[in-house]
Amino acid sequence: MSQMTSDKKGRFEDFLLAEYDNIAQAHFNTVSTISTFFKHYLLIVSLPVPLVAFILKGGGLSQLQIPEQYRLIVPLLMGIISLVGFLVMCYIVGLRLDAILYARTVNGVRKYFMAKSGLDFEQQSRFRVLPRSVHIPPYFEWRYFIFVVSTFGVIDSAYGALGLYSCLESIPLALPLWICSVILAAVIFAIHLGSYYGLARYREDHYLRSHIIGIDVDGVLNRHREHFCEMLAKLVGKQISPDDIDTIPIHESETLGVTEQDAHAVFNHPNYWKDMPVLEGAAETVDRLKNMFGYKIVLFTHRPWPQPASFPSERADNPEGTDYRQIWQAECGFLWSIRKGRGWARRITKDWLKKEEIVYDKLIVEKGNTHTVDPRIKTRNRFVISRKKNTRIFVEDDLSKAVKLADICEVVFLIDHPYNRVDVSLPINLIRVTSWDEIYKRVRRAF
Repeated sequence: MSQMTSDKKGRFEDFLLAEYDNIAQAHFNTVSTISTFFKHYLLIVSLPVPLVAFILKGGGLSQLQIPEQYRLIVPLLMGIISLVGFLVMCYIVGLRLDAILYARTVNGVRKYFMAKSGLDFEQQSRFRVLPRSVHIPPYFEWRYFIFVVSTFGVIDSAYGALGLYSCLESIPLALPLWICSVILAAVIFAIHLGSYYGLARYREDHYLRSHIIGIDVDGVLNRHREHFCEMLAKLVGKQISPDDIDTIPIHESETLGVTEQDAHAVFNHPNYWKDMPVLEGAAETVDRLKNMFGYKIVLFTHRPWPQPASFPSERADNPEGTDYRQIWQAECGFLWSIRKGRGWARRITKDWLKKEEIVYDKLIVEKGNTHTVDPRIKTRNRFVISRKKNTRIFVEDDLSKAVKLADICEVVFLIDHPYNRVDVSLPINLIRVTSWDEIYKRVRRAF
């Protein structure tokens, strides 16, 4: 075992060294690309300089021998140069932010090997020059890259102001034309600085690390196995133990003797969903994750019930002679005759969440294919939405769905149940847990 662990650690360190070389090279290539783009930008903006000099000398467009129908070409050209300069700046800022991301990655690798060196901090500080913190350099570099952004801002605002000046020089205005041009230049310059700050803050706070936790409802927030067995005994007359449910869907089990019709008799009854017992610690932990840690809580559920075609009132083995249609008519009122229970899942789920005092930001009732991860298929499920919203953490009870989510989310917690105890190798970011308290402790330590 010790030899195996040593071999794994050796392979990991070889990977880190290779990653160090690749990321360091990518960092220098990105810096070189920034320099190249900046040179090309300066070349482009220097082309109309003679025209700008003529305008600044007081010649104006009226002194140029330009036909009247072409007089707007020069202001339009200057406006385009100003816009292109802004777009080039945004691209260069993106490259710079990538370079900072690479630098932070290199710092992390450096930190790992510094920690393994066995040297104390004083010894390391004598020869270590480069940082080992994954939080530096900062994305918003107001002492360094702000000068590059300001250069873009000055040039683009100058072209924008001159474009306005040359366009309106013969039109009477309430304010002097030069004041209007200065105001426009100040606005353009502020847009450049604001865009840089916004892009930097996005990288710092949201890029690759959203604060969204996705949570399945059934089997994660509630004790659905125990409740199913109770309802099955009451409605169908069959006795099974919650710990014997080793397969979902339950009717696929070869040992329990529960048919698909038996399962439908339970799932079609509104009391199964309304009286579902909450899982211990779920409400308290979700509240702490939301209100103490600031995570956004998104709940997912797929409840395609009721299904009138499978109501057991038409079956001979209904022990209590329960008329499901009467139950649903009492539950939904006159809407039953119109909607046949459609949309009921959202309403009763929200009522249950409110009753159990489970806080959340959004409830998503999945539609379409709930098992596919292919975004090209028209569906509304946890995989498509988690990928779109960059969900960071997910809490799941279905093993196959948890494995798929592990490719999307940073970490997936799998609530332990007999039906997901399959002897397979799990992804490293898929963690089996037995309680919500364990989830809270892991989140608190890791994030």
